[in-house]
Amino acid sequence: MHHLKDIEFSDWTDKHYNGKAVKMGAGVQGFEVNKAAFDQGLQVVTGSCPTVGVAGGYSQGGGHSALTSLHGMAADQVLEWEVITAGGEHVFATRDQNTDLYWALSGGGGGTYGIVLSMTSKAHQDTSTAGANLTFASTGLSQDEYYSLIDEFQRTVLPASTKAGVTTTFYVTNQTFAMRPMTGPGLNSTQLRSFVDPFMKKLDAKGVRYASFFGDFDSYTEFYAAMYQALAVNAYVYTGRLLPRDVVMNNGQGVVDTFRFLNQHGAIVVGIGLNASSAANDTPDNSVNPGWRDTMVSLLIVTPWSYKVPLDAMQDTLETITDELTPRLTALTPGGTTYLSEGDYRDPDWKEHFYGANYDKLAAIKDKYDPEHMFYAPTVGLHHTSAASHLHLTLTFSCRLLELTTGNLNWMVVFARRDRRLDKIALCNIPDPSETVSHLIKGPVEQSVTLSHVPPAQISRRIKGVFLPKALQPRHTPRLSSM
Repeated sequence: MHHLKDIEFSDWTDKHYNGKAVKMGAGVQGFEVNKAAFDQGLQVVTGSCPTVGVAGGYSQGGGHSALTSLHGMAADQVLEWEVITAGGEHVFATRDQNTDLYWALSGGGGGTYGIVLSMTSKAHQDTSTAGANLTFASTGLSQDEYYSLIDEFQRTVLPASTKAGVTTTFYVTNQTFAMRPMTGPGLNSTQLRSFVDPFMKKLDAKGVRYASFFGDFDSYTEFYAAMYQALAVNAYVYTGRLLPRDVVMNNGQGVVDTFRFLNQHGAIVVGIGLNASSAANDTPDNSVNPGWRDTMVSLLIVTPWSYKVPLDAMQDTLETITDELTPRLTALTPGGTTYLSEGDYRDPDWKEHFYGANYDKLAAIKDKYDPEHMFYAPTVGLHHTSAASHLHLTLTFSCRLLELTTGNLNWMVVFARRDRRLDKIALCNIPDPSETVSHLIKGPVEQSVTLSHVPPAQISRRIKGVFLPKALQPRHTPRLSSM
């Protein structure tokens, strides 16, 4: 899909929308369509990282951006999906044609309903854009005072600014706070400063030194190029949570106590203050996680990850995320949800957290368009008894050597056997699905066995493409990759 790079602008007219539109091939990345839109005097909703593909899991998973408070989620922009179904049909899905497929693709997660060839989305008139940064340190402050200021920031700056179409990213460690950047499309720097001034006065009153920047840019694209850069997403592992407005405004102490707990466990807290509510934007009926519509802060919790050390050495990091950090976030927002593209991929409650009330409807649409579950991914459809029907492993046991072959999937495989039952765990990396890979395991092995149709009914924990009952959780975990 990476080479499907066509970008075409047009005038779109139907009963739902009249205006400029852009058709993007499935391989188009954010920086490419942003440049093309700039040349047309337009702006398009894309990810914060310029290399993110726009029509893939980004828009199909919901997709927040620096323009969310003004235009809504990326999935809210979609006018048409061009799709190849599991049955080989070439179809188009809109709000009036194949409406259920349109609904599912617009926020219900990528890689499972069909093969997206292109996506047509709204393109908005470009605007001048104001940008701002603000940083301060905990130097000279007690930890109680420091985190109290972060609570003040959220409750002072975010309500009015998000209502005005502003989206703000901020970073919290136990030593530094950085608002970087605040995005004000259609606003000037004086207007942007007015949202931050009350908080800066609080910093002044406490004698806290800070650095700030407020600037004006002629276009959103120029702002984006100056204030955003490619992110080293493979240097971290993640969990997250969507914080509703009432939690931020009425339980501020609970929020910053959670931030403090996360920081003490080595995590960086990334918050995105935004307004993706239906009331704020012209939002179509789609499958975006309902939790987004009441979110004031989307939390992304990042913990450093290294591929330069043995996998065993990083195992504790993964266990900490799943067993300590994610439950703490869940406790802050009982019954709440998580952005599926920025959540803990091992979350045992992934259906409820990533999809909320939408899951059952999404699963029914998956069954309709892909009844044999040809498209298998750690997303909607894993409830189905044949979801792993295309994972065929042949295990040949010879002394201490375990050989695995797959059909056409590139997977990290966790497996073991004893008397035809899963028992001891071995990890095998399959970098090339056409190759047979060998891995030494401990203990005697005796015979050959072919396994297929691994029943997802036994699934309870995600191991990035492989699923095992909790009793058989591995000590090794697959290398992370983008979801």
